[in-house]
Amino acid sequence: MKKFFTSESVTEGHPDKICDQISDAVLDAILAKDPMARVACETMTTTGLIMVAGEVTTNCYVDIDEIARETVREIGYDRAKYGFDCDTCAVITNIDEQSGDIALGVDKSLEAKEAADSQLDNGAGDQGMMFGFACDDTPELMPMPISLAHKLDPAMSRLQKAVLAFGNTDEIFAVAVSHPVVRFHYMLGLILTPMAGWVGGTFLGCAFSALLPEAVRAAFAVAIYGMFIAIVAPVARQLKSVAIVVGIAVAMSVSLHVCPLFSWISEGFSIILSTLAAAALGAWLFPVQEVHDHE
Repeated sequence: MKKFFTSESVTEGHPDKICDQISDAVLDAILAKDPMARVACETMTTTGLIMVAGEVTTNCYVDIDEIARETVREIGYDRAKYGFDCDTCAVITNIDEQSGDIALGVDKSLEAKEAADSQLDNGAGDQGMMFGFACDDTPELMPMPISLAHKLDPAMSRLQKAVLAFGNTDEIFAVAVSHPVVRFHYMLGLILTPMAGWVGGTFLGCAFSALLPEAVRAAFAVAIYGMFIAIVAPVARQLKSVAIVVGIAVAMSVSLHVCPLFSWISEGFSIILSTLAAAALGAWLFPVQEVHDHE
């Protein structure tokens, strides 16, 4: 049974991200004044309300109310008409000192107490596990959709994002990923420029090919098949299955061209049908075995 692992990503204006940024800002402010502080801070938010709660052990003071408001202001919620205003929202703090049970593990580890290993003299009161995903497709080590979603201008409408999603390709993404913020007109230019080149090149090719002599046009037609053979031949020599599938496709294409029953099918369409049929037959005859790594 196949299983799919999915995840979601939201932008900085989403309540989840707002909470994360406020908690991170409180942590950064405390550690800047007290590097040895212990901060277990969580944030909850809803319309017009921010609540910061947790357990903190430190010898410094930070204005959590001001930190929360400035964080929301930097995100962009600075007017009541946005549904959330950093200046008028309520900020509730409920911070207590660190639990003695948790501090016990941090102050001194079990190894140090038992004198098992003097190097392990620091413990961790709260234990947690997390896992994530990373790839080398982008500088952020994240998959292309998430990377591009984070870079899109938040002011874009849903229609604009749909247009960009339709026209985006690997090459366009490779150029856009170098920009910290991708705006609609910039992406539209990246999409339309190569598209104009593809369409224009195809049109010019069709127009100028009509001016060429018949012998030259026939030679170009053969060159296309030669290019295809040059691509497939090395792989077919290494894999018997590929050679068989190519042979089936060629046989079907010739049959469709020679057999009078299929004379109504154009030459180009017969090649497409032969390729699809041979690929389907090859998938059935030579199924790809999925390899699962078990640690």
